[in-house]
Amino acid sequence: MTPTRESTAYLELSLLGAVMVDIAEVANCATLVESSDFEFSDHGILWSAYLDAFKAGKPAAGVLLIADAETKQRREAIKATLEVVAQGGFWTISSAAPWYARHVAERARKRKIGHACDLATKEAAAFETDAMEVSSRTQDALRLAVKAEYEHGPRLLVDTFEEEPKPEPGQVVHWESLRGLLGAWRNRSLYIVAARTSVGKSALLVNIAASVAKQGIPVLFLSLEMPDKQVRLRMEATESGIGLQRLIEFHEGGGRSFNGSEQAGHNAALDAIGGMPLYVQGGSMSLSRLEAIVHNWRLGKAWRTPAVVCVDYLGLVRNPLKGRTREQEVAGVSSALKQLAMDCDCPVIAAAQLNREVDHRMPAKGKDGADNDPTKPRLSDLRDSGAIEQDADTVLLLHRKGAQRGVSGWVTVMVEKNRQGPCGEVSLWFNAPLTRFQEAEHESH
Repeated sequence: MTPTRESTAYLELSLLGAVMVDIAEVANCATLVESSDFEFSDHGILWSAYLDAFKAGKPAAGVLLIADAETKQRREAIKATLEVVAQGGFWTISSAAPWYARHVAERARKRKIGHACDLATKEAAAFETDAMEVSSRTQDALRLAVKAEYEHGPRLLVDTFEEEPKPEPGQVVHWESLRGLLGAWRNRSLYIVAARTSVGKSALLVNIAASVAKQGIPVLFLSLEMPDKQVRLRMEATESGIGLQRLIEFHEGGGRSFNGSEQAGHNAALDAIGGMPLYVQGGSMSLSRLEAIVHNWRLGKAWRTPAVVCVDYLGLVRNPLKGRTREQEVAGVSSALKQLAMDCDCPVIAAAQLNREVDHRMPAKGKDGADNDPTKPRLSDLRDSGAIEQDADTVLLLHRKGAQRGVSGWVTVMVEKNRQGPCGEVSLWFNAPLTRFQEAEHESH
């Protein structure tokens, strides 16, 4: 998607608004963005005024910035831009300034690349130009466009141990048996939870979100399959010990009132859910909207703190691309989710669907002559795109052998890919009435 001038203006004004709140953030942005990186010249002039004020130890007061301007043109530019920032509501948290600065600089580099390519096209079309000269000038222009990237080039491996902070351990995995394989939900990693219909992938994702939120860690749950109310009801069932169907009937007014123990359990569940930093966004959404929601949430509700993003589920994210196949569309979503995990420095855990052919596979004899379970899923069964397998850091496949779906029973959780640990299998009991995954069949809440 090509960045529009409107979206570029939004980024630039948001950066200026963040620094207006706290001019000290200039120190965190000075090496990330330059005045010349602003597409709108008035914005660049105000940024220069911020830099000068910071160096002089002055506040970012509009009156002082205007008074210190050297020319009438600069005074008018500063005044006009300050009015746009104030009237347009571009006040944002000051600590978000570096994020906006990086994106302003990135768009500037892309514009320079575009200009270099346009110039190369014009020169190549001229009859008298030499092909090698055009190629050389174009390469020089492209290198200049990404000069900052070249300046921060490769480093000795030993230097990375000295300069980089130790990686965070990640968020604790609730189930002890699964924790032995995964260790933790690690930052900057994409996790895929895949299964056939009604095996429990959405329930597991809700369980993961609740278990992380109970640790006081902000969780964003994007539910493209269920409305917000259904997500809440599943959590009520899991936390209260009251069956999901019983809760639905109660909330719809068609069921009997709770008895004493049920009422106590329900009240405790509501208190627990109310104390969770758990944010739910339901409904259909495009890939661009999903990315905007995640970035805004990370910069606002979950800034500078551990966090987790859950997406239910990947196949429902709309990514219409003209002339592209369904596989290419899903590949774009998968790649974007991995990039979100990197950009937002948090785990992204997404549910995915397995191909229906899994249910119809014929039995095959193993090397020992025993019949292998034909319905046991494999990485190649991930629906619509092999890119999901490639982009994911960890893939969990859920399997129920010979059992009716949607009822309680043992579910095999197969860790089929794990970049930061071993692969293997664990079994969890799925308590269907409570939509809860637990270590043992009879487990007190």
